[in-house]
Amino acid sequence: MMEKTLSREQERLLLVANELRTQGYQVIVQPTSDQLPDFLRQYNPDMIAQKGQEKIVVEVKSRRSLSQTPGIRDMARLLQDREDWKFELIMVGGETEPIMTLTAQSLNETGISNELDRAKQLLDTGFSDAALLLAWSAAEAALRLLAEREGLNLQNGSSLQLIKSLVTEGVISRADYELLVDVMRIRNTVAHGYKTEELDQKIVRRLVDAVPQLIHP
Repeated sequence: MMEKTLSREQERLLLVANELRTQGYQVIVQPTSDQLPDFLRQYNPDMIAQKGQEKIVVEVKSRRSLSQTPGIRDMARLLQDREDWKFELIMVGGETEPIMTLTAQSLNETGISNELDRAKQLLDTGFSDAALLLAWSAAEAALRLLAEREGLNLQNGSSLQLIKSLVTEGVISRADYELLVDVMRIRNTVAHGYKTEELDQKIVRRLVDAVPQLIHP
């Protein structure tokens, strides 16, 4: 199956969607016309999210794409006058920081399982790079969960430090350690906008299959 490339904007959009889901929002990425209210259909927003009466329209843009999408400003002004609606613009690339800051909250077991299910769906449709990013976020959450269960204070370390500490303490096996380190290297390459021949469906599926075993060996 042909592999499809994930842009930096798409990557950030998926990560923001995941973060909003952990906060209890119902999220639709790249909604179709029939999933939008009449007043938004001419704008084609990147994402809409809803929790109770609160509704958020999210746009993820680089400086270049923002300059090529003048309708964003009109949409932002339109939503200012709509009760229960908010507009959030997230800039990607270079020195620009996201305008929207989301509260960090690690996934629980249910959230991890949901991320793995979405990763499988992306694999089945040929988006191996997107599936890798989702599967890795689930893997990191699973590792933090393991560290917490073992009473290890590893929240502030890097992903590599977390993996090394868990294998040193005997929480994960050497085979799991080697898989995680290999996948992390590939994930970092993809996340920074590079293509690599090491990325294929097999290694992503290995990670997807390994994560539940980490939580319940």
